[in-house]
Amino acid sequence: MKSSKNCIWLLGEGDPRNESEVYPFALEFLNDVSKFPYPQWLLKMTSSFFAKKTSQNLSSVYRAINKYGISWDEATHLAEKIEKSLDYVKVFVGMRYFPKEFQETAQAIVKEKFERVLLLPLFPHESDAFSAPCISKAEKTLSEEGFKGKVFSVRKYFDENYLIEAICALFNEAKTKSDKNSRLVLVANSVLKKIALKDNYLLHLKEAVKLIGEKIHIPISLVRPSQYSWQEGILAFSGQYSPFNSLEPNVENVIEEWNLSGCESIIVIPISSVIESRETLYDLDINCKALADTMKMEYLRVPAVSSHPLFLECAKNIGAKYFD
Repeated sequence: MKSSKNCIWLLGEGDPRNESEVYPFALEFLNDVSKFPYPQWLLKMTSSFFAKKTSQNLSSVYRAINKYGISWDEATHLAEKIEKSLDYVKVFVGMRYFPKEFQETAQAIVKEKFERVLLLPLFPHESDAFSAPCISKAEKTLSEEGFKGKVFSVRKYFDENYLIEAICALFNEAKTKSDKNSRLVLVANSVLKKIALKDNYLLHLKEAVKLIGEKIHIPISLVRPSQYSWQEGILAFSGQYSPFNSLEPNVENVIEEWNLSGCESIIVIPISSVIESRETLYDLDINCKALADTMKMEYLRVPAVSSHPLFLECAKNIGAKYFD
């Protein structure tokens, strides 16, 4: 494990770091075939049409959050923590929607003559929409830049024991803040159903939900909420691409239905990414909280799992599997 020739490359999608990056980011997103599985020529033709409206919506989101570059800051902070916990391992950050910086990271890895690179997505579940494109782009870019060492990739780590323990510990901390009979919502980023049918994302989410539920002794439902049935916990989705073709139920539906069934308090746990993001700070902390507030429902949101010290133990375990 103690080798100066080892490095970890944390992989994500990134987000605009200032207003001038919003429109280019929107174009990258709308041209992403992993999110929108249509012919590339069609995406290029339609992306410029939708980019202006998308960038306007994104700008309003970041103004509401009052912060740009959320995932950049979070990932950089996490990289620093992992470096301190792992002797002689350098940790880089790369965001695939930012090709220039992505290439520069690969160039830095080559220049510093690392012998082994571990590609670690910030998304713990294997997915053709999130983790897989990050890994593929990193492998391709390293090859193009002439990297001659070994490249390892972590396709999934949602079932790492320390990761599950960290999520459960954060839930238990949140639970102590309420004296009501709280119900639990595990929230994942949504994708189009046609994508979810072809990869392991939904399967891994269900397995993660099962592991978490067993640890905290709460049955987590995988079916749509109903005002006529009581559910102690449920898997729901945020950030829908389409109201008709995305994975469901969405978090807002859960809040509305549970309100009708007499729920007084909910605890929300984001599980798609190990860091905070636009989705957690806007979709969950602003939109969903506002909806819960209008219904006089107590709303508690658990922080991203990387905020817990046990996550560093998870990172150590992952590193130990690849670095001797």
